Amino acid sequence: MKIQFKNVVKRIVPNALALIFSTLLLIFGTISLKAHEKPDNPSQMDKIEQFKKMKMLDYLNLSEENSEKFLVKYTQMTKKIKEKKKEVDESAKALNQSLKDKKKDEISSKTDAMMQKQQEMMELIKDMQKQIRSVLNEEEFARYLLFERNFNSEVRRMVQKNLRENHNRNRD
Repeated sequence: MKIQFKNVVKRIVPNALALIFSTLLLIFGTISLKAHEKPDNPSQMDKIEQFKKMKMLDYLNLSEENSEKFLVKYTQMTKKIKEKKKEVDESAKALNQSLKDKKKDEISSKTDAMMQKQQEMMELIKDMQKQIRSVLNEEEFARYLLFERNFNSEVRRMVQKNLRENHNRNRD
């Protein structure tokens, strides 16, 4: 029986790529969980963001020209959204402190300030979607929306699965 090299490669390469992807997803998922424990660690968050961009580009399967346009808009807008999220978080801390200190005269104004920051963040997200839609066709944009919706939960699910498997192995 003669085994052809092309047939072997066709069978092995997809399995190897799936294994590599799964391993990377687990590694970055673990980093993601640690990053949530220490949200001020920029290097871990940067690694996760780079991994996300890599997977997103792979999933969207864009041309080189569209990949560049997409990445420019995506990076600019995610930076703005992160800055606005920090503002929302700061306003939430201020509101929480007013509640703890029972400063009833501040609660209303701090509630309004937090709601305003949240509204501004939602507007940035809408603007990001409009800008990204302008460089993608409808199918690519649909895949982008689904990727964004599913990425974090998929990483979280895989990390939880990995943690359960490790826990079960350690128990045995």
